[in-house]
Amino acid sequence: MGQYWTEHKGYIQSELAYRLGVVVRQYERLVEDDDPLNFNSSLFLSVLQTLLTTCKELIEWNDYTFSDKKPNDGFYDLDTTISLVNQFGFHKNMIKESEFSKDRTNCKHVLNHLRNAMSHPTISTESKDQTGYTSMGGDSLTDRITGYQFINVSQYNGSKFRIEMTTEELRNLIFSLSKLLAQPYQKKNNPRWEADFYNENIFDAA
Repeated sequence: MGQYWTEHKGYIQSELAYRLGVVVRQYERLVEDDDPLNFNSSLFLSVLQTLLTTCKELIEWNDYTFSDKKPNDGFYDLDTTISLVNQFGFHKNMIKESEFSKDRTNCKHVLNHLRNAMSHPTISTESKDQTGYTSMGGDSLTDRITGYQFINVSQYNGSKFRIEMTTEELRNLIFSLSKLLAQPYQKKNNPRWEADFYNENIFDAA
């Protein structure tokens, strides 16, 4: 895959994003419905954290978000305020708290809150919430994890952002992010990349 920081236009990060989408699809094909303890939830967390950290700089580059496209073209506009249903499968009912005064609660902000919750956990106390995440369900070895709650608390003024996502919603977010971040790699290697952008089977090729 080459050297990480010297590749033009972030192709290394982009190829990694594509490969992570393939890894999740390969796992799903391997286990199919035989995953009683849903280890897929752990895989989703690991992949999502990598996408939100290693590949984060790609999210900031407008040419990878198709900002020149019309909104109804189906490409992602990270500055769109989250409403009933939005890109990446986000919807307003997921967001349980949003106290950041300048936070428009758009896709980019939610992705940053998720990144902070996963990458900068702090020690929890009984008196107040702290940055981090916790599983929902899975209270015993035989219970399935149904989703996760992510909390990001400002170190400066205590403002809090809290979102709850099911494992299926995490899965959808991973494939959406992988497709978005894989665009430079796809442009370089797949002549049908723009048509395949809408197709989850893009990760079945490997």
